[in-house]
Amino acid sequence: MRLLVLMTLFISFFSLAHAEEKKEKKDTIVRVKTKRKKPAILLNPKLDKIPLELLRFDTKRISREQIEQRLRSGGDDVGNGGDEIRRTVLEQIESIKKEAGPAYPIPDLSTKGLAVVSNLELASVQIPAANTPEGILINRELWKKLSGDNKDLRILLLNLLFVEDEQKEKALSIYSILDARKGKTPYCSLTPQSHKLIKVPRTKTFSGAESSQWLSSLALKECNKKGLNECRVLETGKKGFGKWAKNFATYQGFEYKVTKKSSQEIKSQVCDLAKACEQVYELAPMGQLTSKDFLILENKIERNCF
Repeated sequence: MRLLVLMTLFISFFSLAHAEEKKEKKDTIVRVKTKRKKPAILLNPKLDKIPLELLRFDTKRISREQIEQRLRSGGDDVGNGGDEIRRTVLEQIESIKKEAGPAYPIPDLSTKGLAVVSNLELASVQIPAANTPEGILINRELWKKLSGDNKDLRILLLNLLFVEDEQKEKALSIYSILDARKGKTPYCSLTPQSHKLIKVPRTKTFSGAESSQWLSSLALKECNKKGLNECRVLETGKKGFGKWAKNFATYQGFEYKVTKKSSQEIKSQVCDLAKACEQVYELAPMGQLTSKDFLILENKIERNCF
């Protein structure tokens, strides 16, 4: 009796599957499935490339489209010292390479992928520079001010070059073996941001009778059409049983959002920034800092962390 029931269920399953296959061929051959939302990722400007659309800068003299073009091809920027800053940055990077030696390979950077802008902001806070998927942007005014304030910007350059590196402390390790620049304190920001950047992953699966390549192309087109960042095909393959199996392709893209921080989050960030500066000071080139430099930083940590 049990065997008869199992055979009946088995035949019914294949009959339904066959009917479903006919219906699919008649109606449509591509199915779309939205996967369950994954948790958002907090974007760290020091470790992640910042999407260009999240950055703000003065576009009175030059448009955002022109900046994007210059990041791709190099060339002149906004003028009034931009070329000089670019040249100084490239010279400093070459100097770092020579001091570090071949044991510490440092990424190359040329005028392509480097542009100077005015009043560069991230989440309403002026920043000296940012690494974007298109290239590095330098804030002309703040860069000049920091240089005039005797700040050692080599650690900033190394952080920019090693954004998204698997070894998160590589920039600091290289900085520690460089020659001392006496009278200059390492650059490390103590200015908190009133907003936080959220990176939200989005995925969709396309399935059908077409090839995985065709479905992958369709998935990427859909991802870009939605304005998502870092679009890629996350997974391809085949799902189903026997001749009812369907090819599928899943894309992944990221949506970036800016949300306001709570007062507690801002207070916590000030403490975290001060502690991060302490680490930079401790690993600065030997003999560069004085006991007075450390005392000033210790007072800041006491005021903000206890």
